[in-house]
Amino acid sequence: MLLVTLDTARVDLLGVYGGPGATPRIDAFAATAVRFERAFTTDFWTLPAHASLLTGEYPTSVGATSETNRLPAEATTLAERLRAAGYRTAGFVGNPWLTVERGFAQGFEHYEAMWQRSELPDEEFADDSQAIASALRFVDEVAGGPAPFFVFVNAMNAHLPYAPAPETLRLLVPEPRPAERVRELYDAEIRMLDGLIGGFADALRERDLLDRTIFVVTSDHGENIGDHGMIDHMFSMYDTTIRVPLLIRYPPAFPAGAVRRDLASLVDLAPTLLELTGIDAGTAPLGGTSLVAREQSPPRFVLAENDRPLNGIEVMKTGFPDFDLTRIDRRMRMLRTDRHKLIWQSDGSVELYDLEHDPDEQVDLAEVKPELRDQLRALLETWMAAEARGEPRALFEGTDEQAREQLRALGYVE
Repeated sequence: MLLVTLDTARVDLLGVYGGPGATPRIDAFAATAVRFERAFTTDFWTLPAHASLLTGEYPTSVGATSETNRLPAEATTLAERLRAAGYRTAGFVGNPWLTVERGFAQGFEHYEAMWQRSELPDEEFADDSQAIASALRFVDEVAGGPAPFFVFVNAMNAHLPYAPAPETLRLLVPEPRPAERVRELYDAEIRMLDGLIGGFADALRERDLLDRTIFVVTSDHGENIGDHGMIDHMFSMYDTTIRVPLLIRYPPAFPAGAVRRDLASLVDLAPTLLELTGIDAGTAPLGGTSLVAREQSPPRFVLAENDRPLNGIEVMKTGFPDFDLTRIDRRMRMLRTDRHKLIWQSDGSVELYDLEHDPDEQVDLAEVKPELRDQLRALLETWMAAEARGEPRALFEGTDEQAREQLRALGYVE
C-alpha cells in the first residue's frame, strides 16, 4: 500500500480535474484509478489535515489542532493498525510539521524526515525525488518478503516558497509574464510533482507491483494565489484550499477511470484502506466511513475545522505589533452539503454560498437566505457539540531544532 500526499497541491490545477493540463503523468495515473470529484480536507493546514488522514478522525476529536500542534500519543494511527496486522511500515516526509516528536511516526518502523538527510544538496528544501527514491528502496527491501507493506510519502514541492527547477519553469512558461509570476511558479511546482508521481508508478510497474498495490494520491489542502484576496492557505475555508484531489488505484476494488461524485473527506481514507486490506478497525473511534461501496448512501455533509492559530498569533505579535489580532484569533468551521457551504467563525460571523450557481464562492448569501443559514448552522453546532473535547490539551512547542528552523523558514514560527 502506498499513500502519497502532494502537500499544498491545489485540485483545480490538475488536468484530470479540469486544470490547465500541466499534469500529464497524474492524468494518466487517474485514468487507471477511481477519481473522487468532491473530496475535502478537514483543515486548511498540514498538521491537523494529516492527523485526519492518518487516523480517520477529525482534528478536534483526535486532539491534533492549531491549539495543540501535535498528534497525541493516545491516537491510533493507520500505520499502527497495519503494523499490528503484520505490515512493514515506513514514512518519508518533507513537511517539518510531521516530525517524530509531534507524534506522526506512530506505527512506522522506519520514519525519515527528508530535511535531515545529510547527503542532500544545500538548498532550502530537500527535493521530493529523494523521498520517492527512499520509498522505493524500502519497497525493494520488503516486497519480496512474506509481509505486505505500507509506505507513506509527503511531498513538499508545491508549498511556499515556490522555487521550481528552472528547466521546468522554462518548459511551461517560455516567455514569463510578470503579472502572473506567482501562479507560474506554483504551476511549475505542480508539474515537478507530476513527474514524481509518474516516475513512482513506472517504478512499481517495472517491479510488477503496481496492479497488486493500493496506491492513493491526495493532498492535505490547496492554496490561494490571489483568490478571495488571499495568498497561501491559512485562514481559508474556501474550495481553493479545502477541496483536494483524491485518486485511489486498486484494480480489484475500483474500476479504471471511474468517477465518483459523492462527498468524500480525508477522514474516510483510513476506514477505506482498512476495508480494502480486510483489517478490523476494532473499537478505536473513526470519524469517517469507507468509500469502497458508499455511493448508494453518501453522507449529508462533510466538515472542516480550525482552532485558534496560536503560532500565527505569536508570529504576528512579534513581527507586526500593530496588527489587529482579532482578525485571526478565532476558531473556524466549515460545513459543506451537496449544494451549499456554511463557514462559521467564533467571532459570530457566518458566510453562506450556493456552490451550484456560485462555484467560486463570490456571493455571500448569509443575509439573503437566513432560514437556510440558520438550518445549516444548527446542523454544524450539533456536530460541534458531539465532537467537543474533554480537558483542554496543551500547546506542544517541540525541541527539534532542525524542524523548527524549517518551520521558521516557512513563516510558521518565530
